[in-house]
Amino acid sequence: MAFWPSCSRAIFLSLLHDLSSNPRKCFDQISLKKAIIGKRFLCTISQGTIIFDREAKRIQRNRAAQLDDYNVCQYVKNSGIIEAFVVNIFQDEIAYRVADKVFDLTKFNDVCIDIGCGSGHIATNLIKENVGVIIQCDMSAGLIRRSKSAADPEVPVLSIIADESMAPFREKSADLVVSSLSAHWINDLPKWFSRCLSILRPDCPLIGAMLANETLHELRIALQLAEMERLGGIGLHISPFVRADDVGVLMSQAGFGMVTLDTDELTVTVGYPDIFALLYDLQGMGESNALRNRSAHVRRDILIAADAIYRSMFSRDDAPCPATFQIVSFIGWRPGPLMPKPAKRGSQQASFKDIGKIVEGKMSFPGEDCPK
Repeated sequence: MAFWPSCSRAIFLSLLHDLSSNPRKCFDQISLKKAIIGKRFLCTISQGTIIFDREAKRIQRNRAAQLDDYNVCQYVKNSGIIEAFVVNIFQDEIAYRVADKVFDLTKFNDVCIDIGCGSGHIATNLIKENVGVIIQCDMSAGLIRRSKSAADPEVPVLSIIADESMAPFREKSADLVVSSLSAHWINDLPKWFSRCLSILRPDCPLIGAMLANETLHELRIALQLAEMERLGGIGLHISPFVRADDVGVLMSQAGFGMVTLDTDELTVTVGYPDIFALLYDLQGMGESNALRNRSAHVRRDILIAADAIYRSMFSRDDAPCPATFQIVSFIGWRPGPLMPKPAKRGSQQASFKDIGKIVEGKMSFPGEDCPK
């Protein structure tokens, strides 16, 4: 027999009772309860639930900002021929991708607000041809100080210490809102997207990137198996992440138009000799666990067991402990008369089946002379 949630069973029994006495009333109740059930099951947690400890996250970021190697993740790459020392700046890479989307905008943006700026990763990548002034916002005073000591950007920057989850700016005060690797720590994402929409002027975009649900799945599995073996249960050590496809739904519900998502999985395949190096890098980036009901600590024997499980399940020839970071990039527009609109159906001049021929030079772009 299929399992019914208690609320659905109660609704079903009440409908059976009403059907015999008043059919019209019953159908009215069906419509009402369909609406209630539909809204209820759109989310997996109740609205207002506090998942993350924002104060703990602020402390973690302040501690990370004091480290000399905050922005630097160091890896050793073995290519089979040459052993090279590679400096990979993970947060700068994602911020550059966000800034790269700003370069595609055709209009000049007088005011750009960077929500959750960190140490100023986005500001150093923007240029004066696209943006007039950047207003940075982050709840970590340490990261704000570090952003001021970063490389001088081309664009004037104003920094504000404030909780980025509140997005404390006036309505219709920005021509562009950007965010990089910050939104995955916000408790109420629907409200946050609504606030970002209200900040924007009509025809202006929100561009950002955040970690999605496949992030650190190797570490999550290794810790869970190690704790199940030794404790008979699991603790909360890895923060939950939003599903990539849910980001588009949340933005559409907030009122954004022309929502576009791009999902990418970055797998750090070099440099982590063990699980302890991975945990050190996460701490250095300010990305340690900040769940409100998190476990107080992890025993060393569990970490050693998790390291062995990690290696046995996920190790590669070129990486003992690879780590996956799933990035979902998003862009959405506040509706307005000049907002970009999709091209009309059937207006394309080339077919997907011809892309290979165009790349290989066997076929020219529409309107160009055929290759000789």
